[in-house]
Amino acid sequence: MEEYILDIFGGGLMSCITISRRRSESTIVGVVFLLMASIIIAMYMVEFYEAYMETRWREDLRSRENIVFVGLDDADTQHRVVYLIDRIIEASFSEESGFYEANLTMRMELGVYNVRYLVLYYRGYVYSDRVVEHTIYISKIDGGRDLIASIDASSYDRIYGPFTIPKPAVYVYPDGSIIMYIHAKSSESFAIHAISFEARFTGCYRLGFIQVQNIGDITVDIVGLWEVYDSGSKVRRDTCIALRPGESCIIIDRIPEDLVEVKVITRRGNIFIGKVKN
Repeated sequence: MEEYILDIFGGGLMSCITISRRRSESTIVGVVFLLMASIIIAMYMVEFYEAYMETRWREDLRSRENIVFVGLDDADTQHRVVYLIDRIIEASFSEESGFYEANLTMRMELGVYNVRYLVLYYRGYVYSDRVVEHTIYISKIDGGRDLIASIDASSYDRIYGPFTIPKPAVYVYPDGSIIMYIHAKSSESFAIHAISFEARFTGCYRLGFIQVQNIGDITVDIVGLWEVYDSGSKVRRDTCIALRPGESCIIIDRIPEDLVEVKVITRRGNIFIGKVKN
């Protein structure tokens, strides 16, 4: 009887030990699974955070890029240039025309400007009892001349004008000068006392090239240029220019007449636009 009871309790004890061992194994498996899941989630979060921080770092660098176009945004200003002639030109008789004629050529320096509005004045008089017809021309940079005005100059010292010059870019040479001609004629002998020519114009300072400067605090890599023309056509040019802070460079060494806009593209994806005043 005692042996039977002992066997009963011995068998129950073994069953309890087996159940407890299985629960422990399940708990260990659960803990390992949770640990592995936590590690995977942590790795994903670290990777996500690193990608987020790299994106923010790249955006921060991109926002710190700053390129300006040198001279393109200058405002128009008004200018006045007086060309002193102070010469007396004696007329000579022309067998071909049958008139007394006198000619005067003047090259006037306006300076390095993009001239958008130009007005001329002429001051002078003649030594004659009669008025003398003056014809004033301006030279075109591509050849030929255009008539500015025809005036009847008298013996009184006076200023003639204003003579407005349409489309000044047609007449202003690359060095910033204009060339005028005066042709005078009369049926009687005369002399011209040409005193001065005056030019009044509006324009901004012209560099003759397009230059950019890095005014930011990081190095900027320029990888491309877009040139936009008045006709609507666009030209893409690949380039490789590294500008450190404060550095500048010429990106176009000669400005075409019909160029209206330039876009500078950086490696970080920024686009800087410069408007060209022609």
